[in-house]
Amino acid sequence: MYRALIRSIIDYGSIAYDSASKTIGKIRLEISTGAMKGTPLAVLQVHCGEMPLQLRRLKYQIQYGIKVRTTAGHIASQVFEDHWTHHYGTYNDQTLPIAVKTSRFFEQQRDEIIRGPYIGSVPPWLMKPPKIDDQSASEVSKHDAPEALLALSKAVVEDHRETLHVYTG
Repeated sequence: MYRALIRSIIDYGSIAYDSASKTIGKIRLEISTGAMKGTPLAVLQVHCGEMPLQLRRLKYQIQYGIKVRTTAGHIASQVFEDHWTHHYGTYNDQTLPIAVKTSRFFEQQRDEIIRGPYIGSVPPWLMKPPKIDDQSASEVSKHDAPEALLALSKAVVEDHRETLHVYTG
């Protein structure tokens, strides 16, 4: 119940509120397990088989960073770039910028992360939908003679010779 109802909501925005207090994580585990107040957080995590929230947040930050770095022209690409302010601020482990938190991972994986194709400037909702020819599905039955089905299929393919073919069953 905790994983489905509570953790899923916490994970959804975990990148944005990474600097949240550690006591929030302890309270949620105490409530969901019925543990006594004062039970150490590490004990609750082991008992529930839960990864510490800080590591879960780092995992999601790295996943988001991979998405941003592999998408050409991503709007958030500057968030993961090194900046002089990252080196001179007074940060602790919780308040470090996301670029600094994920930088060690990206330094180790430098050659393994490949930039993906440029998605394009036309949003998907403005693209023309593909034309679908499902006429043969209503004309024939799987119980018809195999020779007739083969002949009909060849005719349909021939009619659409210059288009991209995608077949489904």
